[in-house]
Amino acid sequence: MADSDRQDGEALWWPTVLGWLARRRLTRREVAARLERHGVPPALRHRLVTRLVEEGWIDEVDHAKAVAQAVVERGRGPAQVWEALARRGFDRPTIRRVMQELAETVCWRAVAESVAARYDRNDVRERRRLAQKLDRMGFSTAVIEAMLEAQGAPPPPSGPFRQPTLPSPGGPAYYVGKRAGPEAIGEQEGVPRDEHAGYGMGKHDPGVGRDDRRDDALPRDE
Repeated sequence: MADSDRQDGEALWWPTVLGWLARRRLTRREVAARLERHGVPPALRHRLVTRLVEEGWIDEVDHAKAVAQAVVERGRGPAQVWEALARRGFDRPTIRRVMQELAETVCWRAVAESVAARYDRNDVRERRRLAQKLDRMGFSTAVIEAMLEAQGAPPPPSGPFRQPTLPSPGGPAYYVGKRAGPEAIGEQEGVPRDEHAGYGMGKHDPGVGRDDRRDDALPRDE
């Protein structure tokens, strides 16, 4: 293909992809998928996506942080955050990086407590249901055991995010929580326990977040 033809192809599709991004933040994979559906050749798709990244129209780390924060704020666990990021098409290194940052900024015990508060922990069957629910959400054994032993202590009023915050350049800053220190940190839960077995790109454990998955879905408008 001549250079003039390549430039004509980019010039033809460039306004279209910018229009998509103006309406909704998209990942590289989502942009490439839309271009493929419109019959754009692979080489041109690659050039367009590469240019979007190089010119700063797509910042996947910042985007992934915003998606993860929204999922956490809805009271979801580590496995559901991972699943939501994978579903949006973020690559595994980006997901790992974001999950590691969440391990430093999110008090997962507070998130688990918000779930446990809906169960009667004095009832054996309710305790079993709670343990199964927290396990599906990807919480660590230590956090699950702490929730089963606790007697309904309320979560911190400031929510799940704790100091220090790690704001994303150009994106929404993480909320500052009041709860900090060793008692609030617990086990590191940056990556789901069965990451290599199922929580990766497109492979989901049927039991993970089954009753919450629709809440994590984001609109897929054209």
